[in-house]
Amino acid sequence: MKRIARVVRVLLKNNLGFLIEELGLKLHLPFTKRFLMSRKLPAELAVNLRKSFEELGGAFIKLGQLLGIRPDLVPEEFCVEFKKLLDDVPPVHFDVIKKAIEKSLGKELGSVFKNFEHDPIGSASVAQVHRAKLFNSKDVVVKVLRPGIRDAFNTDISILRLIASRVESRFKDLPVSPSRIVDEFERYTKNELNLVFEARNVERIHKQKRSARIVVPAVYWPATSRKVLTMDFLPGKKLSHVSHPDKSFVKVIIDELIKEIFDYGFFHADLHPGNIIVLPDKRLGLIDFGIVGYIDSKLKMLGISLISAISKKDADAVLRALMKYGSPTKRTDLEKLKQDIYDIINEWYNDDSGEAKATHMMHQLFISCTKQGFVVPQNAVLFGKALVSAEGTCDFIDPDFDFVSYSRQKAAKILARFRSSKAIRNYVLEEAKRAFDTARDIPEQGLNLLQKINSGRFEFSLDDSHFRKIGINISSSSNKLSLAMIITALIIASASLIEFGPFVDGYPVLSIIGLTLAGFLMVPLFFSIIKGPRFPQG
Repeated sequence: MKRIARVVRVLLKNNLGFLIEELGLKLHLPFTKRFLMSRKLPAELAVNLRKSFEELGGAFIKLGQLLGIRPDLVPEEFCVEFKKLLDDVPPVHFDVIKKAIEKSLGKELGSVFKNFEHDPIGSASVAQVHRAKLFNSKDVVVKVLRPGIRDAFNTDISILRLIASRVESRFKDLPVSPSRIVDEFERYTKNELNLVFEARNVERIHKQKRSARIVVPAVYWPATSRKVLTMDFLPGKKLSHVSHPDKSFVKVIIDELIKEIFDYGFFHADLHPGNIIVLPDKRLGLIDFGIVGYIDSKLKMLGISLISAISKKDADAVLRALMKYGSPTKRTDLEKLKQDIYDIINEWYNDDSGEAKATHMMHQLFISCTKQGFVVPQNAVLFGKALVSAEGTCDFIDPDFDFVSYSRQKAAKILARFRSSKAIRNYVLEEAKRAFDTARDIPEQGLNLLQKINSGRFEFSLDDSHFRKIGINISSSSNKLSLAMIITALIIASASLIEFGPFVDGYPVLSIIGLTLAGFLMVPLFFSIIKGPRFPQG
């Protein structure tokens, strides 16, 4: 209750009395202030919210920072403002940090570190960072969660959930559910408050092959736990503090990001100048792996398709790619979305000021998707976020660098590689396996459905009177599904036997027979779909 009262007082201080009134939170204010507060919508709502989040700290800062990279969740002006959130708080006293480390590791501080600096080199709302030295004289940094931060975050998330439920009940037809935002933030927070999660991210990227000019710290696991993360110290200055950075850094950063995305499918999604260390030997060190992205082979192909479609100014192809990334809802107007895509691409290509950025256009695409009720997966948004951060960093290093041209060249090479016979075969095998897994789960899902029906826990309703012939249609659909499963099995078997004999002129006979049979079966399936039963009109 004290924290709620604090939240309400901060909102009032930042001229957000209308929000207090609309959400029914004025009971948490002193009696006199309930009548004196302004109930007008402030002209700079995003600014006032950002100031409130900054003052409240903790989970509110982290929520704002998360929303700042999610144009699919909040309007653009809020994204822009939330990116300005500062997360710099007074440090916790060393004695408290020492006890927290010893309790988490189960060891005395002096038995783990040869030397441990009392003054932190960084202090944020979630954790603070100290320099230390191991007994083998290796320099490391130690990230420690602030004591009590979990309980504080749980309290704030409970308050945010209360606010979200009241927003939903007060404001109808919102583009995105506030409760969904809180749910996603809670999942994000669980990772943020578990330093083992970040340590695994560091280790996974550390093991990737990379340019000799990129350095990723190694994790020291004996001194790492859920509340403590120890890894290599990277000597140097943050790129953001370098006045005249080497222009060659641009290609190094882009090549590293593209390699992480398309070779490994696991990437650092926040490569801004503050997360890059310029080492004395002109190498670049990457830090802060709290925001990472993951894309599978399907999303890799679709990502390349999206980049290719954008470069060709093809709104139809962009829409098709987005349709494969996400999914429309009942609010989605695909024609309107297509027109928005065309307008965004056209505006970008016709901009002569030199200020328009390709990644800004991708940002606008996600915003348009949100407005049209089109759901874009988080990994696709993080893909866009990674490109936005990288382009901003490149612009910081060399404002004259043509990010689009260079990225297009890299994309063309990757696309050629993805179109190789080996890549296509691997992709087909992966898709076939996915189809086989889906088909394999059908009997179990059917059994679960029957159990629900027998137990009386299954409810089914039809609102459309056009389904009078539903029995016939279900029977027809079952036959088509059976035929489709047979075709899928033939394709899987043929793909699996592609490297086995006998061979005729280098071609696998069994695979050809299987694919041919699958092709013959596809013909009646195709015509049965075309000539299938139609629902009565009117």
